[in-house]
Amino acid sequence: VPIYGQYEITLAGPSEATVANPFEVELSATFTHTEPPTGTPIVVGGFYDGGGTYRVRFSPPAEGEWKYTTASSAAALDGSGGEFHVVKKAAGDRGPVVSKGSGLYYSDFTPHVSVGTTCYQWASKGFDMQAQTLETLKASPFNKIRMTTFPKWYIFNRANPVETGAPYAISPGSAAANASAWTCVGEHCPSLSGSFDLKRFNVSFWQNYDRLVGALKKQGVIAD
Repeated sequence: VPIYGQYEITLAGPSEATVANPFEVELSATFTHTEPPTGTPIVVGGFYDGGGTYRVRFSPPAEGEWKYTTASSAAALDGSGGEFHVVKKAAGDRGPVVSKGSGLYYSDFTPHVSVGTTCYQWASKGFDMQAQTLETLKASPFNKIRMTTFPKWYIFNRANPVETGAPYAISPGSAAANASAWTCVGEHCPSLSGSFDLKRFNVSFWQNYDRLVGALKKQGVIAD
């Protein structure tokens, strides 16, 4: 894996069929650079990705040899370990943007001049609109995009996220469980208060969100 790239640990663990709520399973991994200078171990939280699959993602800040060990409240996820080698950065990848003094810089110390735009609701729009947004950004001068996570009802958005769904799981028997509630417009929409289980995520929404952020990264656009 290249420096500033993504190293992913994938583990099989408890699912909806075996525990009450797999999203409440605790999981982390401690990453240690084993070559001098070793530095301070880095602890990264993991997450449940549906279907009994758990992931931990790590962006290594240094080249060389690394090792990791997992810790979890679930026995199947606890104590897993491994090693991996980090090589020089991939072509065109300057790493994340950080602040130094009064300026913004990539991790390779290249100055970052932020030229941003706002596309608050694109992650909740239809898939065709998401693809169109990426194509439009390719032909634009923008290198940063400000976006929201949760659906937002305002002057530039008068539609429900029918294709992407919402960030949280729908509670059975609630107003949101009725398909007609998603195709309504404006004042004709029923209240969805209490319709979402705030302890369970809608995995498909987050997988698509993850895909969009990854697409931005490939285009050199910072997600804000």
